[in-house]
Amino acid sequence: MKKLILVVLAGLATVALPVMGAEAKPSPDKAAGKHGAKSKRCDKARSVGFVVRGTFASADGASVTVTVERANKHASRWLEDGGVPTFDTTGLTVEFVGVVDGDASGTVDLADALTTDRVHVKGKLALPKRKCEGDAVLTVKKVKVSREAPEAPAEETTTE
Repeated sequence: MKKLILVVLAGLATVALPVMGAEAKPSPDKAAGKHGAKSKRCDKARSVGFVVRGTFASADGASVTVTVERANKHASRWLEDGGVPTFDTTGLTVEFVGVVDGDASGTVDLADALTTDRVHVKGKLALPKRKCEGDAVLTVKKVKVSREAPEAPAEETTTE
């Protein structure tokens, strides 16, 4: 009886081992990697914050040009090329604080901004992950143009 069980187990082992050792064939539409399939790690870019503050330089149509005074780490790296950056404002609601209608058009828009006005640009920057290929893509979420009220001259006080 023991010999019969041993023979049956040996027969099953010879049949089962080649099936267990068979490797999966890579599909022709994916590049073969270490384990036979393409890595999906690089598919989704990492999204980081983008904040730029400065003064209004100019505006034309649906874009605003800013003279940068401050920027967060990610914006600084994106702006390393130098020059004055231009941000597309199509589809955005540009917020105006303290800016008045200077050209009497009936609406406050970028044409009413002055070079002394402060501009705050917020957005998201999609960066490729480390060791992945791709370009940085900027998506502007909010543009705020604000004007500080001119200071009133200080009154002189006399003491008698």
